[in-house]
Amino acid sequence: TIEKGFMTFRPFWEALKPHMDKPMLIHFRWATHGLVDKDNCHPFKVAPDLAMIHNGIINGIEGVDALTSDTNAFVKHYVGPMNRGNPLIIYSEYGKLVLEKLIGSGSKLVFLNKKGKAVIINEVAGNWESGVGYSNDSHLHPQVRYSTQYYGCAPASAYGKPYCSKPKATANDIV
Repeated sequence: TIEKGFMTFRPFWEALKPHMDKPMLIHFRWATHGLVDKDNCHPFKVAPDLAMIHNGIINGIEGVDALTSDTNAFVKHYVGPMNRGNPLIIYSEYGKLVLEKLIGSGSKLVFLNKKGKAVIINEVAGNWESGVGYSNDSHLHPQVRYSTQYYGCAPASAYGKPYCSKPKATANDIV
């Protein structure tokens, strides 16, 4: 199941609660390319049984314009065709290497299939804490920062109610 386009915390939280016992991808998008809309929200459907999220900026790819995010274009023009040619490519060392080279050293990709199997591309660019993988360190900071380095939602306990920073903050998305 892919759910996307949550623009505020409460609907995201209500949609998330029934799935807390399942493998999932959650992505909080800070828009760098394309419209701030549901189509550009993560996760992206790669195949009927496969979704992908991305953190970072993918440079030099076709299909990025004023409407389309870099990740959306990357799935349409690169990952989708790769997967159609060989649905097992993301699970191979060769496929992981190719994807890592395409996205660059600062970006991360995470794939999740319907069986709950995840593949992380460029995992070393993120970190793990208490069994949760993070693509950056914004979760380590107790306050929300207004900059390109940090973006996130503060839990209700920190501010009395859920609070998200403003700069192009868009979606909290789950698979």
